[in-house]
Amino acid sequence: AQAAARAALRVAHRLEALSHRWEAEGAPGLKVRIGVHIAPVLVGTIGTSARLSYTALGDGVNVAARLEGANRELGTSICVSDAVRQAAPELVCRPLRRLQVKGRREPLLVHELLGVAHSDDPELKGRATTAARVSCGRAVVEALESQDEERARTTLDAHLAADPADRAAVALRQWLAERSTAPANSS
Repeated sequence: AQAAARAALRVAHRLEALSHRWEAEGAPGLKVRIGVHIAPVLVGTIGTSARLSYTALGDGVNVAARLEGANRELGTSICVSDAVRQAAPELVCRPLRRLQVKGRREPLLVHELLGVAHSDDPELKGRATTAARVSCGRAVVEALESQDEERARTTLDAHLAADPADRAAVALRQWLAERSTAPANSS
């Protein structure tokens, strides 16, 4: 879990720098989305002699792919599952919210990977905004778990007043706004 998360941070950092360079040269930038999950999978050469493929199969692969795709909705670059966060406590992760993932019955608690605690490596350490973002994420998830969406909105509003460039907080605030205006399900 730690090695995968560190690799994801390095990839995101290096691609962000490369993207800035391309944009300065007039070329389009590049956005990276990474999903990290740990679970048993089947890895190997699969197929027949006519067509062989080295691949990974299993629920763990599917969850990682869903986390990668969730970055767009969540306003993040690196999403990790709660399993990754628990397996590598030195990772600095902001909890975002529970997300219903295709192929899963129970929603997964999704986190944004922000850095590695106590690292001096510029590719691994968090940014100046990291502590405030983690604190906000914890407060919002706590409010959501208590079914107190108003407290979650208020927490996000206060956070966004101080950090308006926080794309994940903006996306989460929009998601809450859409939930509050959606018609109630009738059963």
